[in-house]
Parts: sequence; C-alpha cells; structure tokens
Amino acid sequence: MGSNDRWQDPFEEEGITLGPEERLQREIERSKALKVERLRLKDEVEKLRTQNA
Repeated sequence: MGSNDRWQDPFEEEGITLGPEERLQREIERSKALKVERLRLKDEVEKLRTQNA
C-alpha cells in the first residue's frame, strides 16, 4: 500500500463523505480484519506443512 492509497477512498458506498472519526473507525476495522485473515492463513500454512511433513 502506497502512502497515497490510504486517502483514495474517503466515500461510503452511498456517496457520503466520511468524517475523520468514521474514517479512522473504518481503518481500524479493516486493520483488524486483515490481522485476523493473516492469522488464519498462517494457521492454514502451518497445518499444510505438518500434513506434508
């Protein structure tokens, strides 16, 4: 993600501009979702490694 990418999508789906608090909350939720996905993938990789060992 480039430094400019964070500010590319300041709109909700309905075309409403997000305020700073809403934008921050959205970024926090996205960050949490990415962390969960990363952990899930890490667990899946580990499981596949043990199956192939």
